[in-house]
Amino acid sequence: MIGGNGSLIYKNGKVIHTEAFSQQDSNDIKELIEKYNATYLIDGKWDYAYTGHHNHPILQNVDPDHLANSVQLDDLNPIIKVLIFSAKQFNQLEEELFKLDVFINKHRHEEVLDISPNGINKWAALRELGVKDNSFVAFGNDANDLPMFNHALHSVMIGHHDELSKLAQETVSLTDDYEQKIIDKIYELTDKFSVTSTS
Repeated sequence: MIGGNGSLIYKNGKVIHTEAFSQQDSNDIKELIEKYNATYLIDGKWDYAYTGHHNHPILQNVDPDHLANSVQLDDLNPIIKVLIFSAKQFNQLEEELFKLDVFINKHRHEEVLDISPNGINKWAALRELGVKDNSFVAFGNDANDLPMFNHALHSVMIGHHDELSKLAQETVSLTDDYEQKIIDKIYELTDKFSVTSTS
């Protein structure tokens, strides 16, 4: 399992690889958060810090089994991933973040800045697991899936994303029972791309 856009890799139930922001990058991000009074979700290796609205949709997906702790930002060390939800001058904050040596995805529909350590993405994590270029099927729905789509043998876009649509071989639309459509597509592509070994 790959988490945090590639910052965390789990295998057989254990964390086998982590990538965190440098101390300097962490300090710079914290200073900008304070300067622009930003709200955020920030992940450590296990626990997290959250200051967004209590009804924000993303909060429903954070630790649904209550296995982690919501802590103060200064208690997170190292920092693995940062999501910025709002700020008093959002555009200026965005401009200053782009000057840092970090990787930023902007989620279009949610107006969320998704920040990871530079060079970290899902494709880099797949390589860490030994996955080869052009040897896997990828499903994705947003800008953080672009590096993975670029190296996939076959790619499936969930819903619509302008940049992903240029790389996707096919699309599953978010209509009707789309979850079942995704499951059906996984089975279909498993049959299509399965390799049967002969001895």
